[in-house]
Amino acid sequence: MIFEAWVWTELLAFDSQAEDFGVQAYLDTLGFVPKVACLLFSSPDFFLLHEGMAQEYPLSPLVCSRHAHPGNEAKKAQSWTNYQLRALIARLKEAGTDSYISCFPTYFQNRYYQEWMGLHPEAREVYAYNHRGSELNVLQVLADGTLVEDIVVEKVVQTCLDYGYAGWHGPDGWGPLAGGNLMSVDFSDGMMQQFLQGKNWQLPECLKKNCPRIVKQEEIAAAKAEGRQAPDYGLAQLQERANWIWQHKRKQWIEFMVERWTKFWDKMSKALHQAGLKNAINSAWTKGNFDALYEYGIDYRKMAALGIDAMVVETVALGMSQLRPTQKWYHDDYAMSLAEIKAAAPNFKLIFLHGIKDIVEYWDNLRHATPGYERELYKLTSLYYLDEKGLRPSADGLLACLADGIAAHEWDFIRQCWSSGFVDQVSRAGEATVLWHDCMLDEGVDDFMLDGFLPGQKQLAALQRAGLALQTFARLENADSAPAAVLVPSAHLLPAAELQALLARHSSPVILCGRAKDLQAYFNQAQVISDGRIALLILNAGKGGQVLELPSPEEEYVPTTGSLYFSHDRARQAVDTEFWRQAVPLARKAIQSDLLSKNLPYAEVQHQECSLLCRDLGEHIFEVAIENRAEWGRLMPKIVLSKPYKDLKVCSSFPLRESVRHDEYSFSISLAPRGVAIIRVIF
Repeated sequence: MIFEAWVWTELLAFDSQAEDFGVQAYLDTLGFVPKVACLLFSSPDFFLLHEGMAQEYPLSPLVCSRHAHPGNEAKKAQSWTNYQLRALIARLKEAGTDSYISCFPTYFQNRYYQEWMGLHPEAREVYAYNHRGSELNVLQVLADGTLVEDIVVEKVVQTCLDYGYAGWHGPDGWGPLAGGNLMSVDFSDGMMQQFLQGKNWQLPECLKKNCPRIVKQEEIAAAKAEGRQAPDYGLAQLQERANWIWQHKRKQWIEFMVERWTKFWDKMSKALHQAGLKNAINSAWTKGNFDALYEYGIDYRKMAALGIDAMVVETVALGMSQLRPTQKWYHDDYAMSLAEIKAAAPNFKLIFLHGIKDIVEYWDNLRHATPGYERELYKLTSLYYLDEKGLRPSADGLLACLADGIAAHEWDFIRQCWSSGFVDQVSRAGEATVLWHDCMLDEGVDDFMLDGFLPGQKQLAALQRAGLALQTFARLENADSAPAAVLVPSAHLLPAAELQALLARHSSPVILCGRAKDLQAYFNQAQVISDGRIALLILNAGKGGQVLELPSPEEEYVPTTGSLYFSHDRARQAVDTEFWRQAVPLARKAIQSDLLSKNLPYAEVQHQECSLLCRDLGEHIFEVAIENRAEWGRLMPKIVLSKPYKDLKVCSSFPLRESVRHDEYSFSISLAPRGVAIIRVIF
């Protein structure tokens, strides 16, 4: 199957002393020619301080390696000049690879030279609960009234043209801001001036008065190093601002940030495109549609409408789990985010962030968690978007992160995993088709603010964790394209007329998930499971009026306040795991009955710590992938098929063969810890 393979790499992948700058050796090691190479640097000074190419000069250590670290597994960091980098980019272009500028908005406190943010401290991002940080706020206003974004756009375009870059990749910090969410960033004077412009509100004193003096990150670090009490001047006023806005003007603040990010990326996209260049943005700190909007002021639909050339969707759940072992592995959450983003913005090119290893961030999926690496990759490549044109992958490609310091034999394994994931001729995937509707965003903020009710993406992740294979997404208007059962998350947000129309025209089971009280009118037509607050309904599946009532969780919803880092989940209205555990078999029974009536194959796994992914490949081939969800340990589950099989073929790296063929309908297979086994079933 054709997909776009991008690489994210430091200059360590290349050789400043080689005649071709190490390009051919790198491509030989990869075993393929990347579509795009995002060349990763540490600091925006690469373009902010760029003064043209009239003279050759040495590049900063922050360009030669990320954070100026000493080297990777294969080599030490080298010195590079601006002319050498320009020649490297030309060599990559000759080989068929476009290069993009890629950097985080980080300030290194003038450690190696006089940095741009050292000259313009007011441009640094402000964290209301911490300090003036070490990241650029591209939406900020300088002391002379200049918008930082106007400088950034001009300098990015100039730098791309001077070096021969094909475009710019804006990762974390370029939309949304680095570090905090909208409850904590950025309430400095420059941002408040923009937010309050034209507003005739009654303001508290904290917003009437300026806050010119804000403690800097380096001041706090110095105080701690010297054993002194850390200063905190300015923070109390910033926190008052943050709390007042979040309590009284939350929706307006979210809408303002959506407007600002849209304005910045509109400027960037137009300027780059007018110069014949391209651009790519990262998704908002791993978040799906609702959380990107609510937490960070990013509406992916509006980003897509700007004509941004691609979005890198942050799906590195396994790497995250290595850094934060006490937190959940967001395997299902990130997968559901990728799939629902595609459904919300079908024409947006999505490149998922493919976590291999990162020596600066101290994680290595390839070598330290190989079975999980294979499982994560397979899941992300087995998600699909369905419309009247048919089925296509949710992701148009992947960005290998990071792609230096990896040996040729390791790339052989990586490419084999890619081949197992990106396959042709998929006619159907998963158990039910998820229907995205824009009400999940357009009405979602008000709905969540009411009482913290679980957003749609979280409903889907919970169903997936409980074992329901949700691999195909479609927009509500394309429900007729679904081959069998459909599932509507946050169905209570849909207008009644649209819901009635769906039920009338779709003959297969229609599964609704949402607020119980708002969906109660359908209880007498459906099989229902409800805890009184959330309900899952199965309609168009035989006799209705059967309601399984579970007790409501005793846990009281307490809204999250203060600072919230992206890796921590916001408090939501509690849903007991027993609800999802009982809901999935109820839904599956209706789904399987419908598939059987259509002579479509399905499979079941008889182990509570395993789940299935499935793809119908046509020509009597049905692919089943069994996930090991146990915290640790090898498992050997039994798989039962709806049709008799003729043969089985293992397509994953482990095991080498199925363990037991019980009969013509079932078999058992060994699963590596946290891994996946991929089986082609020949009927």
